[in-house]
Amino acid sequence: MEKKENKLGDSVVKKDWTVMVYLAGDNNLAEEMVFALKSLYSVGSSKNVQVVALYDTNGAMVPFDIPVRRASEVTADHDLKQGEESFLKFKEQVSKASKKSEPITTEQKEFLRRLERLHLTGSVNAILQGFIADTIARFEASHYALILSGHGSGAVGDFLTSAKHFFSLTIPGLGRVLRGVKAQFQKTETGKLDILGFDSCL
Repeated sequence: MEKKENKLGDSVVKKDWTVMVYLAGDNNLAEEMVFALKSLYSVGSSKNVQVVALYDTNGAMVPFDIPVRRASEVTADHDLKQGEESFLKFKEQVSKASKKSEPITTEQKEFLRRLERLHLTGSVNAILQGFIADTIARFEASHYALILSGHGSGAVGDFLTSAKHFFSLTIPGLGRVLRGVKAQFQKTETGKLDILGFDSCL
């Protein structure tokens, strides 16, 4: 791992992997998404892997930079409770965010400001592209993985379906999102996705 300045001017350690998890929870999967976040906190990031999640509620977006956990903490069940407790501190804020459209935490406000600077706000396409681009800019790594978790209905149907039907993403729309990210980083050596994972019905 090497320490360097990221595209936002912050001094960070370049890791082997940055894993991005987009949780489309603006639907009847909200409870499962909260459980997924709890699990991410239980395992945590590591010195070689940074995990970042965006929980899309039916209100404001809730970003999470999953903290690093020591190896001993992910092998003993009683230590995993510490990760769960870390997440539960956010749970009340997540519940509030589900009922309101405006950001309520410093992390949310900063995330939305960064999206505005990228001119990526509004549609789910823009927000997803902004999440990917923002994460790559903040956590440069040798490899990148993107996991998309939510409803799906095949290659010709909606994907990451929202309770607000106009706010869903199509497979062709996902293609445009990924091309948009590629264009943003075309002049650099970073930004290429090595793994694209689908945690959804196909």
